Amino acid sequence: MSRTHKSTRPGLEALREELWEKERFMSDGYQSFQYLLEALKSSGHSQCTTVWTKDTVAYRCRTCQINDSSAICEICFHQGDHKFHDFVMYHSESGGCCDCGDREAWKEDGFCKIHQVSNQKPGHLPAKLYKLTKLTVCWALEKLSISVHIIWERRLKDRKAVVEDEMHVASLYMEWVKKVCSVDVLRNLLSVLVTRKFLDGSQFEKNARGRKAAPLEILLKTLGSMPEELTEGATTLFLQMLYNGWFKSQFTEELMKHYPLMVDDVVHKVMKHSQHEGVITECKALDSTLDRVMVQLFNVAPTVMDLIKNNDLLWKFTSVFDGVLKMSLNQRGTVSVEHEAIRHKVYLRPQGDLRLIVSHSPVAVYVLNERLDVFEEILKVVTYLQWMNPYTQKGPVDFENDNAWTLAIQLEMNTMAIVFQLIARCYSSAECRETVKQALVEAGDRTLKSLHSYLSEETQKLTGKSMSLHIPLHRVLSAILSKLILLSWCDNKEGFLSSLKIDYTEEEVLSLLELPLRIAAWMVQIRANRWQHVSEEFYRLELIYRGSFWHDQSWDMDLLLLQFCAVAKEKMEHAIILRMAKCFELDDLVTSPSTPKEMFQISPSYIQDFLRIILLVVRDRRNTGMKEEESLQYDVIQWLCVRDQTYSQLCRALSAIPVDHKKLSDILVRVADFRQPKVQERGYFQLKPEWWTKFDPLFAQFYPNELEDAQERAGHVGKQQFYWRIGLPHEAPPPYNRLTNLLHTQECHQLLWNVLNHVKILVKTNETSTAGEALGVTALQMMEIALRDRLQYQPSSGAPQSSELHPNDILVNIKLTLPTYPGMVVGGSSTSKLGSSSMYDLLQEFQSLTNAHRLADYAQYTLHLLHSSFPMYFGAEFRGSKLKKSPEYQASIVEDERQRLKKERQAALLAKFSAQQKAFLEQHGDHEEEDEEHGYDDAGPTEGSHVGSEAGGNLERISGKAPAVVTLMETTFGIQECAFCRRKCDSSDSPAGWIAFMQCYNMPRQVLKKERAQRVKILEEAESIAKGDDSKQLVTLIEPRIDDSGVFKGGSLDYYRTEHVACCGHQMHQACFESYVSNLGHQHHQGNRYEGDYIIDVVNRGEIWCPICRRLANVLLPVVEESCLQRILDDQAERSADENLSQRRFWDPWKKIEKAIDSFASQTVRVREKFCVMLEAKDVPSCQLLWEVFAGNIVHFEVETREKINDSGSSSSAPIRLRDAWGGEAGHLTALRELGKLAMLSNTIDADIVLQKKKEQLKSLWHDLALLCRNEKKMDAPGSFDLNSAPVWQHLTEIFEKLFPTDGSHSKREVDMKNGEMSEDEISRQASVGDCLRKDFITSPPLEEKQEEILWPKSSTPHFQGGPGMKHLEQWGLPVESSHKGLSKYVPPPPSSGETQPPTIPEIHEYKYMHPNFMEGDLLEVDPFAILTCLLLSCFEGCLKLHQIIWMVEFAYIVAIIQTSRALTRLEAHLEAVNIKLVIQNACLPFLRRAALLVQLVPCEELDTKHYGSGSKLMDAAYLEQYLEQQEVWGSIAIDQAGENKQITVLEYLQQRFSTSELLNSPTWGIPSLCECSDFDCLAADCVQLDRSKQGLRALPFLWKVSKQLCLTPLPSVYQDLLWRSIREKCKVCGNVPLNAAFCLICGDLLCFKSTCPDHAAEHGVCSTHAEQEYAGIGIFLLMRTTQVLLMRGNRFCTLPSIYLDQHGEEDYELRRNQKLYKSELRLNEVRRLWLTAGFDFNTHILHTSGISYGEF
Repeated sequence: MSRTHKSTRPGLEALREELWEKERFMSDGYQSFQYLLEALKSSGHSQCTTVWTKDTVAYRCRTCQINDSSAICEICFHQGDHKFHDFVMYHSESGGCCDCGDREAWKEDGFCKIHQVSNQKPGHLPAKLYKLTKLTVCWALEKLSISVHIIWERRLKDRKAVVEDEMHVASLYMEWVKKVCSVDVLRNLLSVLVTRKFLDGSQFEKNARGRKAAPLEILLKTLGSMPEELTEGATTLFLQMLYNGWFKSQFTEELMKHYPLMVDDVVHKVMKHSQHEGVITECKALDSTLDRVMVQLFNVAPTVMDLIKNNDLLWKFTSVFDGVLKMSLNQRGTVSVEHEAIRHKVYLRPQGDLRLIVSHSPVAVYVLNERLDVFEEILKVVTYLQWMNPYTQKGPVDFENDNAWTLAIQLEMNTMAIVFQLIARCYSSAECRETVKQALVEAGDRTLKSLHSYLSEETQKLTGKSMSLHIPLHRVLSAILSKLILLSWCDNKEGFLSSLKIDYTEEEVLSLLELPLRIAAWMVQIRANRWQHVSEEFYRLELIYRGSFWHDQSWDMDLLLLQFCAVAKEKMEHAIILRMAKCFELDDLVTSPSTPKEMFQISPSYIQDFLRIILLVVRDRRNTGMKEEESLQYDVIQWLCVRDQTYSQLCRALSAIPVDHKKLSDILVRVADFRQPKVQERGYFQLKPEWWTKFDPLFAQFYPNELEDAQERAGHVGKQQFYWRIGLPHEAPPPYNRLTNLLHTQECHQLLWNVLNHVKILVKTNETSTAGEALGVTALQMMEIALRDRLQYQPSSGAPQSSELHPNDILVNIKLTLPTYPGMVVGGSSTSKLGSSSMYDLLQEFQSLTNAHRLADYAQYTLHLLHSSFPMYFGAEFRGSKLKKSPEYQASIVEDERQRLKKERQAALLAKFSAQQKAFLEQHGDHEEEDEEHGYDDAGPTEGSHVGSEAGGNLERISGKAPAVVTLMETTFGIQECAFCRRKCDSSDSPAGWIAFMQCYNMPRQVLKKERAQRVKILEEAESIAKGDDSKQLVTLIEPRIDDSGVFKGGSLDYYRTEHVACCGHQMHQACFESYVSNLGHQHHQGNRYEGDYIIDVVNRGEIWCPICRRLANVLLPVVEESCLQRILDDQAERSADENLSQRRFWDPWKKIEKAIDSFASQTVRVREKFCVMLEAKDVPSCQLLWEVFAGNIVHFEVETREKINDSGSSSSAPIRLRDAWGGEAGHLTALRELGKLAMLSNTIDADIVLQKKKEQLKSLWHDLALLCRNEKKMDAPGSFDLNSAPVWQHLTEIFEKLFPTDGSHSKREVDMKNGEMSEDEISRQASVGDCLRKDFITSPPLEEKQEEILWPKSSTPHFQGGPGMKHLEQWGLPVESSHKGLSKYVPPPPSSGETQPPTIPEIHEYKYMHPNFMEGDLLEVDPFAILTCLLLSCFEGCLKLHQIIWMVEFAYIVAIIQTSRALTRLEAHLEAVNIKLVIQNACLPFLRRAALLVQLVPCEELDTKHYGSGSKLMDAAYLEQYLEQQEVWGSIAIDQAGENKQITVLEYLQQRFSTSELLNSPTWGIPSLCECSDFDCLAADCVQLDRSKQGLRALPFLWKVSKQLCLTPLPSVYQDLLWRSIREKCKVCGNVPLNAAFCLICGDLLCFKSTCPDHAAEHGVCSTHAEQEYAGIGIFLLMRTTQVLLMRGNRFCTLPSIYLDQHGEEDYELRRNQKLYKSELRLNEVRRLWLTAGFDFNTHILHTSGISYGEF
């Protein structure tokens, strides 16, 4: 048959064409088939029919869902009102259907807007289309059925058969049928046709001629053998049709026919092809399909009940489950866990379906009342698991490689889940309590009957020596008993025993007791190492048996069965104690006095465990009377006694079964305090003090180490004086109120006597006193319970004497004298004569012990109890005696005092250390205080408070009353030790330096990104910001100029990356540093391991650990000693007196410092060039490089500290330190100080030769600027305003002349040149070297030229290259060629013979990797702070006079004012009265802050000022003007107005110019495209385009508003909102929705994580490339799949804890717990702080948890 199909089958294209023809046939009268479907869809449906596949995002709303499996699609969720509901967003593991609109699964008030219509009429298929549609659908179903059957036949014959062609055909028809099924009216028709038998059966079976088959039958028959793609398609089709109620019933009936065959087929496949990966994949696909289908079939109780009653559903599933386990039975009749069906967990299919069915309470009650045959069948299945996977002591067991024990535990847990759920649902049913009681009693009777049958058959087997953990049939009885005790019973004596049919004899009860008792004894033997010779890993079984993973189904149930057997029959106490002792091999201890020799053969801990089990049987009430909520509260208290617990830790400790979260939350509110999570910690719960009295040292779930921790905390934290005194347990309901009778037996009293006598010997020696004390306390706990229980039956005053008491009375046996044995040597002493002792005598001896405080206390307490409660038997002589306070309580008091003294000592040590580190700490203000919210547990000296923290204070030079005296160094440095050699760093042999880490960083540029900065377009808006907007700051930015290669060539310094430097606080000698790096490099080349080798790159990057604090470092920042700076001042004074003295002589005694400076500069170049360039120190322009790094770090620090700083309120006259005033990071401030000194010091290198050339270069640049203003008189017309004109220019000239004083003729020449009174020839003739060797000056542009040609000359001024080795073109006397526009440009001269050809600027090309020159371009196109830095770099040598720095600041400030004024002319204005000065001051505030910081850092004379203010004044431009003595900038200037020379202030002059309406309203600057730019990226792109089009674009200043508080990208408060966004947005790189998304926390871009981006063909991953291109290698990404934060720093990466936490302060890794997550501001702020301060690689926790990335991200 298959061959016939194969030979006659047309090609895929022909089939597709045929299908299109059928569509045209169906859509007759419509535009297209798709239009027909849309038209039929428009009628709508009251229920959502969305079906999703695995890994699709869906929602669950606990507020709206009716059952646990209910879910809705994302569209319905967002169309509904669930915002404030208890919802979760999750990735569906196998797929599902939307329940919106389904009243059986979702509440009506939770329906979305689309499906809220309840009376919507169903769609109707037009009559004329019905017949056509029916024929077409039948044809498609037939084709689909034939295709899948061909695939099934081929794969049945050969697993490796090629079925690709048929798969394409089947997929074609499958997709078409699914498309038809998406329309409600067509789905109804399809649901009928797919179940109709219209197919010829002979096509599918050999002997089925004449029989018809339905498509559904074929699809279900072949479902298990379909390839995964077809299985997924068929599943989706079934789920779509299951929305039809009629089809659901038909489908269920048909599925029940095929279900056993499916499971059997899977079992046989697994057994035959267990190693075949394809078979396992098919089985998993089928399992996933059935998971999705079964949930839809059995999620509604009424439907399930109908199926059970009418189709015997439950019996069929149970039979299938029984059949799977029967296949795996061994010869003993128990399941073999080595069977393939168990190893591959095939049983999970029927087990999971059974569990789903019995999850409905009506089903549970029905089964236990009316279908006990089904319950018996389940018991039969459970019996297969009895005593499976046994162990013996004959051979070794390999727990590492043999997973049989885990398979057995999982099998029992999964099987018992059916029984536990059946019983729990029955108990919690809303049915009548009598009905529930009757159902549980019947279940108990049937279980007892099954156990009776099992025990009678297995009697011989149980006499063996094998041990097993698995007695699930016993535990079924325990589960029923745990619910029966919670019901009310009329019989007050027997309780539920009166209703159970217990036809057991005493011996049969003991047989019932045998197996759980043997398991308990086995666990004790494992702890006593009696099974160690078999395997040292047996402790795993003991941990799991008693641990939270399984205890509620294992140990708890076994303990309950022991308690039940103890009360099942009256007067069985003696037999129970004897059987327990025999099982533990301790029967001699309960029958006769034991000799010391016999006792010493038994471990004290083994005896103690036996006593503890007796105590647990007697007093444990969790399953013998406690209500569920009481039991849960009891467990919570005990676990909180062990340690403070997170919510998830508590859930795991309580039970493997999910707890009732509402009940647990209510209990936690009552008994515990919630502690909010810290940066790296989780939120946790802490037991309230008043609940420590509920601590129970006999809690059944404690491991030994947990018990020790709980006892210690009870004494120290809970302040419990006598926590070991347990008291009488709560009264238990009958029949468990008879449990204490076990303690009133002669066997128990004999056991106590033997144990106490043994304790007496143990406590005599120190080696055994601890074990003896623990054993004695446990024995006295047992005695206390017996005495208190006896006290409840205290006779009246006329009670008989002790001689008349019953022999089993504890009061008799406690004074009973038993013999001791002479001659036994114990602890080095022997008993030489016969004697007698009683337990009473032993108690009296114990109370005087000094080496066992708890035992002594308990003995005294017990004696007090005897005399006070039973005075007629023991007398009253002990009554009223004062009990000693608990030694543990006294110890806790002592411990508290010890902790207090310890803290005092620590504080003293810290103070001493602080004194030793005085230089470092005084330099940065306060100590690095430990803050509980400090990030990532990094307590190093440079990890300070948060950026912009409220660390108010004054400027460092200013106090509240009088100026502070600040020396050249500001503070005297203490002498530190070298971190390597531990010698003092004051040795002249080798200069010292700060151990520092340098990295490329561009954080200031991120402030200008479009998310954080916007251009100001309206003048009034600028004024409102300047008047007091605390969140925004005006900034004047000079647009960047970009060359053809896309490299920035100019603009504000904020746009450039810098080499951020931070110190760890430790120093090292230069020689030690080089030796340390060399040694690590040698270790690396030798292949040896060294500390940090997994993360540092010592060979390529020169990275090391700081030997003290283990922070990362790669440079040594030289420390400039005070003597060196003082020598500069002295040398400058000498040179002023004698001009013939050489500057070079200063370096003669400081050659090693010069070498250290050159080495630092060389390391800086390596960092700048990403460690790809190796330079000799002599080839590096140290002077320029140091000033560049210094300026860049100041810019970074200023941007970092813009947030509001509060005042400190100090009235002291002592100087306020820099960090108090500015905030910021201490390590960065240390580096800034040293960089300032190094920069100034570098100005003295080769100063004799270079300094004069620097000055000439600056004058040349100044001369170029002067040429711009020669037409000043011709620009007075309205609209031609230019701030380069005479008034402001005059002020600049005066400052410049202060900096460079000239003779009178030169001054007159400059004035004449300014006023236009000199011709060009005269200017050319009078030009001097001070005019930068100009050879030719050109004519000014004519007046008819456009104004912008004058303001924005297209020819550039000479490039400025300062510093040694950076030669300027003019230094070689290169000729100048005239330009056709106002200025000049350079061209290289032709070579001439006999003349030395000047070098063709090799330095410029050699150092092309340097930053773009600060002074490249016109003076007014350069960042003002860059001008100030270049002035310091170019004009002077060594340390400056303060007034010289102030002149330079004034010069640069005026340039900043001019640039801001230019930017203001581009703004629209709607009001005449605008405070221009306030706007300009606010826009110039960043420059003033940077200048103030520079003045404070550069060594110079003290600033003499009377203006003092607080730290908050650092954001006040007016105050900073006063501080920097710049208030005169706004003073009066001379202006020629109407032929009359008048004095006018700069402010008035600006106000006049800005009041020109023509200028304000018509800003025609010739570049409208740039004026419309709203962000930096757009601006940069326009710059590139215009620059490449040769339009002569010059740098334009614009006014921007930026945020003062520099935040990461805004995030929603709920993680699920961000996750929903990530599944809808597209990757910025590839344009596809990411399969694994990463969200950039810096810019907010969504990217593909790792290699999931299909269009990214780069060598590195998308995230790595994004971080490198945008953020200098720094990347902060939120991984949407895992919720973690990925932190990238170049080639280093690590993951940080999630910044989204649940309501209990915990992460939800990979959303496994499906919790609603909320943004943690604390964690986000810590990440933000580290980002702003470049502190990621300087944080020890982050660094030590990092790894090396090879670009895979």
